[in-house]
Amino acid sequence: MTHLNKKPTKNFTFFLIITILLSIFLSLFCPFPTYAKTSKAASSPCFVIKYHTLFVNQKIQYQIKHLKNEYSVSYTISNSSLAHITKKTGILTPKKAGNIMVKAIIYTKNTKKLKHLPTGLR
Repeated sequence: MTHLNKKPTKNFTFFLIITILLSIFLSLFCPFPTYAKTSKAASSPCFVIKYHTLFVNQKIQYQIKHLKNEYSVSYTISNSSLAHITKKTGILTPKKAGNIMVKAIIYTKNTKKLKHLPTGLR
């Protein structure tokens, strides 16, 4: 009887040591993938704030973050009878109630279209 009690304890200890060593080995040489934002995704141009509700005669300026100095931006809206936006600065002034879409088109120095950023506004 005593022979049976000692053997499972040795087997368990051996199994535990092997498991710990194997997990250390795998964590060092086969790391788990991380799901953090990559530098490419973080540096792509996007709107700083997307406004969803505005009131008549309330001025809002749309801005683009992660914009390089050699790029230029042109702002447009879907319905000019509902709001007015300046093409260069992105200042939006609503005239009437309704739904519009604000778009920013980013150009390079050679006036090549680089990116199209749409945003919804109600």
